[in-house]
Amino acid sequence: MEEVIMILKDLRPLLANLVAEMEKTVPYAAALAQESEGERLWVDSRESRAEALERQQGVVLTVFTGRIFLEYALSGLSDPDFCSRLSQGAQALVKTAVDAGVLEPGLTIDPGTPLTRDFAVFPVVDPAEISLPDKMADLVNLRDQLQSGDPQVVNATAVYSQLVSRELFVNRARSLYQELPRVQIVAQIVLRQDQRTARLHTGHCYQGGYEHAHLAPEKIDRLRDRIIWASRWPRPWLTSLIPRCCRARPGVFSLTMKANWLLQLK
Repeated sequence: MEEVIMILKDLRPLLANLVAEMEKTVPYAAALAQESEGERLWVDSRESRAEALERQQGVVLTVFTGRIFLEYALSGLSDPDFCSRLSQGAQALVKTAVDAGVLEPGLTIDPGTPLTRDFAVFPVVDPAEISLPDKMADLVNLRDQLQSGDPQVVNATAVYSQLVSRELFVNRARSLYQELPRVQIVAQIVLRQDQRTARLHTGHCYQGGYEHAHLAPEKIDRLRDRIIWASRWPRPWLTSLIPRCCRARPGVFSLTMKANWLLQLK
């Protein structure tokens, strides 16, 4: 019975062996294993929802014939027969390379300075330690701050997403692994005047954990200032924010930046 791969780094010996086997026929071979997982939470003026981001896993094998690159990809790292299927895929990839024509079998490709290393970003606050109700409460608080800006705000949205990506690269000289957690927070408001609407937004995306799940007060203040600025303009202000759609005539145009930071065609 085959060993089930549960941790991406467990693929290191297998990928190193496959690279060595493929390079018996081709001048260069490499392998890249990737995995990602996370969650997304959404709160606006009408609804709230939370969803797990589908886990993505897979391995890409690459060979160089001396003239072209060829690749083979396989997903399903946790499948019981993954290792045997990947080995069969490596054999099929080499056969494809031979059929395409391997030029100069003795060609030397520099694989880089030998290096085996792991890289990781460690969150200060692990998102897994924060309960879903607490995360939703933080988003509701942000949404309420956005809604209090102006009566013309018809919808306020706060979005939190967290993603962990893992990558393992192996060639004949290098074995490099990295694990990068990222947290993104986005705030958006929708303003309406008559039949026209405009959207204003802010946010950030940083490596790390839940310590980045809150917007800095100055970012929220700047967004509120933009709402106030918009509300002080005469009623056609939304017309300037969202120009009427039309087909531009053929030709060369110059773009002019006006004081209100809007691009207009001249």
